[in-house]
Amino acid sequence: MDTTPWTLAANVAVVGTDEQYARVRIKARETLIIAEKRVQAVLEEVCSLSSSDYEVIETVQGSSLDGLDYEAFARSPQQAELAATGKAHRVRMT
Repeated sequence: MDTTPWTLAANVAVVGTDEQYARVRIKARETLIIAEKRVQAVLEEVCSLSSSDYEVIETVQGSSLDGLDYEAFARSPQQAELAATGKAHRVRMT
């Protein structure tokens, strides 16, 4: 399966080595990792959550995320096929 520019965002998470990232628990259920300086904009402005709907659990240096696997946001047969290759849904450094 080839990677094209428009599929890259769905298959690989690219993070900055020197950036800070926040592990955020949303409504006491799911946990996301978001660039620390974008947490409020993403969750409150884009997702329409209030500050009481989420909690920053910890912050980490981007370099500590290298190689982590993650759950794809889109679940489809194609995503399952990519996950089976071991080449997708993994954090990469910039």
